[in-house]
Amino acid sequence: MIKLGPESVTQILASYLERIETSQPFEMFQKHKERLDQFHRHAVLSAVWKENHFSVFSLIDIYGRKILGISLSNPFEKNLSLYSTSNVDFLLSEIFSKLFDQQPQFQKSAVIKLPFQSKAIAVVGEDEFLEKEIFKEKIHSLSFFTFASKINEELYEKFRRWNGKKVDFAQIHLFDDFATCVITIPKSAPLDHASLLAEIARVYRPMYGQAYQGNVKRFGNSPILTIFTVDYNQLLEGLDLEAKCSQMCSKILKAYDCVISLLKT
Repeated sequence: MIKLGPESVTQILASYLERIETSQPFEMFQKHKERLDQFHRHAVLSAVWKENHFSVFSLIDIYGRKILGISLSNPFEKNLSLYSTSNVDFLLSEIFSKLFDQQPQFQKSAVIKLPFQSKAIAVVGEDEFLEKEIFKEKIHSLSFFTFASKINEELYEKFRRWNGKKVDFAQIHLFDDFATCVITIPKSAPLDHASLLAEIARVYRPMYGQAYQGNVKRFGNSPILTIFTVDYNQLLEGLDLEAKCSQMCSKILKAYDCVISLLKT
């Protein structure tokens, strides 16, 4: 068995690997076999997850070989579902509850085409299957399963603490491609000052990260001033995302207070 990631997590995953059910994935393969191009390059991905949280997933290939892991986000955001079902092995929810002391909100199983394309922060798997997928990642300079090899206990706890955390009037979200800091309007400011605050945030944003280019609706309905993204390589090198979010909030408030004071004189 191959294990990548923090030992406290991989030990738990390893204790469940042999118990993961393979009969349902096998039935899915048989049902759709004739419609799958390169049949041997497919697997059944099953996952349970919660909003602003990690996902517990399993991957089972046509030979019944298994991989079990934790991904940064819902793996179906990056892995195209070819044929899906809502029936998921109950053990994934059990693992989620054991690791995070809460129940998942969502679950799904689907046939996907390999390679798996979501960042894992902990993963265990049968040698031949996981080793083969890791080898392909290295050939193509990808980092999905291999990303877990960079995650130690300290980083795992940081990521777990940061994901979905509110920092002043910002919130951290960890996605597959990058981490984000979403800056909203502070409660102390009236809504009609949103344009002023957004302009201040726009000035400061380049100091903290790249501009977010995606769909802002995924962050809810709160008025957003700006969003900056941070590459995972920076987090692996020790950048404190929570501190960055807090610093930017402080700078925005300080500049805003100065402008308001000038307008009152």
